[in-house]
Amino acid sequence: MASLETNNTVEKVVKLPVIDPVNDSPADDSFLINNLNALGGTNKLLADKINSVDPDGDDPNFPGWRFVVRDARNGQKTMHCISGDSEVAIHSTYDPDREASDKISSVHDGRRNYFVILGLGLGYLVEKLADEVGKETRILVIEPHISAFRIALATRDMRKILSDPRIHISIGIDTENILALFLSRYNLAEVNGVGFIELAGRAKLPSSQFYTDLLTRLKGVLITTGGNLQTLMLMAWTYQKNTMASIGNLADHPPVRMLFNALEGKPAIIVSAGPSLEKNIDQVRAYKDKAVIIAVDTSTRPIQNAGFEPDLICTGDPQEANWFHLRGTDTVNSILVAEPMTHSLSLEYFKDRLFIASYNDKVMQWIAQFIPDVGHVMTWGSVATMAFDLARKMGCDPIIFVGQDLSFPGGRTYVKGTYFEEENKQDMSVEAFEKQHQTMAMTDIYGNEVKTNRQMFAYKEWFRTEFAKTGARIINATEGGILKDNCEQMTFSKAAEEFLKEPFDALSTIKQKGEEFDGYDLEPLRVGIFNTIKSLKTCIDYCEKGLNRVREAAMTLEKVNQLSTAWSQEVLKELDDYRFKLMEEQSMKDFIETANQVGVLNFRRAFKAVNGKKFSRTTFREALDLYTNLFMSTGRTGRGVLPFFVMGLKKLADRDDAGAVSVEDICLKNN
Repeated sequence: MASLETNNTVEKVVKLPVIDPVNDSPADDSFLINNLNALGGTNKLLADKINSVDPDGDDPNFPGWRFVVRDARNGQKTMHCISGDSEVAIHSTYDPDREASDKISSVHDGRRNYFVILGLGLGYLVEKLADEVGKETRILVIEPHISAFRIALATRDMRKILSDPRIHISIGIDTENILALFLSRYNLAEVNGVGFIELAGRAKLPSSQFYTDLLTRLKGVLITTGGNLQTLMLMAWTYQKNTMASIGNLADHPPVRMLFNALEGKPAIIVSAGPSLEKNIDQVRAYKDKAVIIAVDTSTRPIQNAGFEPDLICTGDPQEANWFHLRGTDTVNSILVAEPMTHSLSLEYFKDRLFIASYNDKVMQWIAQFIPDVGHVMTWGSVATMAFDLARKMGCDPIIFVGQDLSFPGGRTYVKGTYFEEENKQDMSVEAFEKQHQTMAMTDIYGNEVKTNRQMFAYKEWFRTEFAKTGARIINATEGGILKDNCEQMTFSKAAEEFLKEPFDALSTIKQKGEEFDGYDLEPLRVGIFNTIKSLKTCIDYCEKGLNRVREAAMTLEKVNQLSTAWSQEVLKELDDYRFKLMEEQSMKDFIETANQVGVLNFRRAFKAVNGKKFSRTTFREALDLYTNLFMSTGRTGRGVLPFFVMGLKKLADRDDAGAVSVEDICLKNN
């Protein structure tokens, strides 16, 4: 399937008029007719657009360049890109087919099952790859040259490529659309590795810089997507535990949605903890009454050391270390905006000055079934992304960043005065950081080389995308770092002179909104927790039954020499029945699977491999081992998660307004 910006499916093939291609070697008009009809069957919008392209004219996206087809030495067709006297061969001029095979053999290792091909050309690479990979492999072809695609359709029979469900061809230079297409087909549970393949002449094409920039962003997305999954796997238990431990604070404090649009048109300053914060933190203090000051948890101590308090502090990391950034701070008026997955002591520390936000994870989605949604604030790895989205949703304009280096200028990783340095006595130099972590070099806003790491780069990419979606003016007044795209660069002095003119009392507005909160009806939430506890116990029971059946089957297998196929299939059917019963339980969908993603992913991947093998004693033994691991990991996770919900129910039952469902109504004994 090929796409430009959207796919418009049609129910019947549409006959399209034919424009004769202008090439150095003759082409068969039937190629274009058949290919456009095949394309029109799935994407008529693109088919019409391609058919209207002048094959003899300049490429619409790259003026001054056009494409022609010539004959290679072996008689195959090869495409060339021409500008004036300059000519670039996109394929081998001797043997394009052999060239494609060589390129694929260097990347296709039998394990990777997602491939990104930079440039379609005449399709040799795509055809060869499709013939060699499995039916579950995904192939994304990125072709920015619209006229090249038009000529390819007029030169060779591409119907096999166009109709292959494994292949998606992106036409054009809409980077955001390409990233969306990539991610829509990128499932971590199924992808074993991504391979990148380039056309031979890619580096010399007019689209060379486009490809380079796109590759950087694609690889950044891969790094971050994998990192986010690993974090989720490691922290899911903590998310659930912290949220249940903070269920009382969630019930008692106002939702962050009450702040949405509360400071419309007012300037906001987001204070992050990058090394460059030292340049302008004293200036920020001078304009405290002319902007809403939003701090990330890491920057709270340095701000206090500078002699003032932020209006809002954002926190959302579940790890205990992030609680240490707030522990011991002695703010009087600062208000915390926290996601309940945050360490519960952070919420307790600010329990009289607290708004509750949601990252819309599975736990908060589940809670939103029983109480009104508290308000979704986006986050993406860094709490600074939470602070930005909060400012955006409060209606602030402009949004001014300071301390947002996303890199390590001046040989430091953080501004002076953070918990890391003051209490934990860490060496905050880049030199110390590099002993344990990889860094990479980038160019900062001044054109100088600066070191960063993959996570910071990924955050930069997130800001780049979100800034483009934001109506408010975005000012980067960090005076350093790598935050460049879709924002204005200013010194803080210039930003203050232009935007921070009129005093206003942001804190009073925030407090007033909090005072309007009149609580929730908590009875539905109590019932929801009660039902989840019952469901968790049911899952644990299914796992025990499944394990018992595996043990019985394993003992029988040891005693018999001739394996009965009928008996084996019956055993596997029973085990699969327990698996399906597990999957139907709501607590499995909402909580256990999230906290046991490693176990679930391992089962799914291994199950596909075993399921495709010829049945034998060995494969039956492998299947029993798979079910053993699944039931053991799921049961262990269920028993681990159960106490969190018992704790949450107790916290609600201990409240003065405890309802009809109490802890005494529940059998709390753990299986």
